Amino acid sequence: MWTDTVAMALHPRRIRDELARLDPEHDNERMTHLLLEVRYGNSVFVAAAYTLAFLRQMSIPSIARTVHRGGTGDIMRATRQRNDDTLVFFGEIMRCDYTSGRGGAVIDRLNEIHSRYRISNDQNLYTLASLTLEGHRIAESVGTPVLSDRELDALYYFWRGVGRRMGITDVPGSSAEFMRWTRHYERQNAEYTAGGRAVADVMIADFAARFPLPLRRAARILLLTLCDDELLDVHRLSRPSRYQGAVAVLAMRGYLIGTRVLPDPSDRSWVELFGHTTAYPDFARIGQQRDRGAARVPHVGQGE
Repeated sequence: MWTDTVAMALHPRRIRDELARLDPEHDNERMTHLLLEVRYGNSVFVAAAYTLAFLRQMSIPSIARTVHRGGTGDIMRATRQRNDDTLVFFGEIMRCDYTSGRGGAVIDRLNEIHSRYRISNDQNLYTLASLTLEGHRIAESVGTPVLSDRELDALYYFWRGVGRRMGITDVPGSSAEFMRWTRHYERQNAEYTAGGRAVADVMIADFAARFPLPLRRAARILLLTLCDDELLDVHRLSRPSRYQGAVAVLAMRGYLIGTRVLPDPSDRSWVELFGHTTAYPDFARIGQQRDRGAARVPHVGQGE
């Protein structure tokens, strides 16, 4: 990857120039890596989008039950490790491509982890939708959409490919159709549960714990501001004040606009940002069924 780093340093707009040349359908793997891991791969933004996507999943009672498991789920016992493991899984798929042998092996490991639970196709499809659409939903919510239609299409084709590799069926035929399906599914199924709220609480706490202590309250306010009213209502979460929300929106807008206009960053991957120990983790040894005494030890991620 050092050659990419040198090239990006010499050509600060290399990413956007390359994205303009690529085809969203046929080059979706490369475009997704450049968009999600490199251009918008700041660890704070990634953690925010991931946490919001997880909160959406927890608004669906059947998904919340599977994750919470009466308080015994990994997300409750070892929140930070569970979250970072998941981000490393996705990072490896993005940097190695889901069509590669390595990417396929990581997807097989994800399927192995999930195979012990009864998960319907619609539940898997909604989870896939949250991965596909959450970044765009955040940008729209603060009034600063930054992805072009071509870039949205590339993300859609990428996650559709991952979903098909996982055995998920009936993926809608475009990103716009996927968004319509997602909003309809939320209207039909989202509902408060104690387990979903419990998971939401530990997820919000873990996101805030990624910041230095004096900034953790602000981090919580930022995350709650990015939640739409429906998501706050279903989890019975308090809305930030108008002033707090305005400041949080300005902060997110500043990040998104800055990322769009400033020189492109060097090559990077979620694996390095959230793996912390090795760039090539052994996926057979991570992901679930850790020592039940594992502690939730918050730490500030690399690259923040």
